[in-house]
Amino acid sequence: MKSQNERVINYSRNRSIIHVQSESQALTPIGIDFETADNDQVINGTQNGSYLHGPWREAILSRGPFTHFLTVTYSHEYSDHIAIESVRKLIEHINRDIFGSRWKKKKSGIIGVAVAERHKVSMDFRGQLHFHILLRTSHIRLSHKELSTLFIDTALRLTDAKGRLMTHSKNVDVRSVDNEYNLSGYLVKDLNCEHWQSGDNITFISEGIGMDHFQFTNKNKKQLANFR
Repeated sequence: MKSQNERVINYSRNRSIIHVQSESQALTPIGIDFETADNDQVINGTQNGSYLHGPWREAILSRGPFTHFLTVTYSHEYSDHIAIESVRKLIEHINRDIFGSRWKKKKSGIIGVAVAERHKVSMDFRGQLHFHILLRTSHIRLSHKELSTLFIDTALRLTDAKGRLMTHSKNVDVRSVDNEYNLSGYLVKDLNCEHWQSGDNITFISEGIGMDHFQFTNKNKKQLANFR
């Protein structure tokens, strides 16, 4: 097992797994679909419009310019707390691999925005969280390809309390950011839904801190089973 202090230049798929404590029930992995970002109504925030669309988009864009758009979904059913904790650990381990174990003390780290969304279509996954993460990495001296590989490899190291991998290569996606304005519109689309009209599903990723807290009340597995 390699040291957590190693630099990203030496990373490999054989590094230590990342444990996330949980109780879970297996489900079939699903693919990633965020092509609704091409919908002009979603992009421009005009679908059942919210007065907070503009301010939230400005807040998101102020963290840029962004380089990577990461999406993570899960291969099993998890409570909100466990899903959020896994993303927090994902960010922490990415920072550790790039900046070393003292990344917090050095006030180093990746910068970005994390957005939690609930599955709305799949009946098996309905209500379960998945995450979109916009990252700014221009201050990191690694190539786009090296960073993309690191993001995916780290996500694939997440394991739950039963020792199972929490996600699958088909459920982790990294894309280059070509139009961050359109992406900001996509990320605020859930301000139109009843569950978090104030943008409680949006949080920030900062140097020396990692991922901040989401403001919505977490649902447990029993509540998610009755989600509509």
